[in-house]
Amino acid sequence: PELLARLRPSLGLAVHIHADALGNLTGDARVERAGHITASLLGELLRDGDVAVSVHPVIDLPNLAPVDRYVPGPVIRRAVGLVFPVEPFPFSTRRAAGLDLDHTVAYRAGRRGQTRLGNLAPLSRSVHRAKTAGHWRVEQPEPGRMVWVSPLGYRYEVTESGTLTVPSEPRSPSRLPRADAAALPATA
Repeated sequence: PELLARLRPSLGLAVHIHADALGNLTGDARVERAGHITASLLGELLRDGDVAVSVHPVIDLPNLAPVDRYVPGPVIRRAVGLVFPVEPFPFSTRRAAGLDLDHTVAYRAGRRGQTRLGNLAPLSRSVHRAKTAGHWRVEQPEPGRMVWVSPLGYRYEVTESGTLTVPSEPRSPSRLPRADAAALPATA
């Protein structure tokens, strides 16, 4: 029996339920990457299935307290994953799970409240390097919304719903920085 219990499948679901639905399973629930379902049907499915169910504490995203250290704890990491299930870079489809959490505004030791939901995003190494090098600029006006500016000046707003092109005035080729002629390779 113990071996069978260990072999039993487990399933991780992020379910959003209104606080009024707790205890009596009324209303609807939103299951991440699946859609909406009634809270009572969700209860039946979880009760009837032969799947191990683990319940994690509720994360109150609007009231999540910042931490005064560089590395976020597991609660903030999970909250960032709920806000950004996909890497929040224009047109990226990379799942955020496993990506490094990056501070939108660079972390500076000694300043309080920098490691918080509205200043973190899951980024791949190449996107992080492009941001850090200044090729792409980014701001996070609120948790779950990133506004990127490309090297050519194009603006993109990225949310959980996807990428929107924001009207902007891109740089024309004549306004781009010119390469230093001395740095160009000689041609034969």
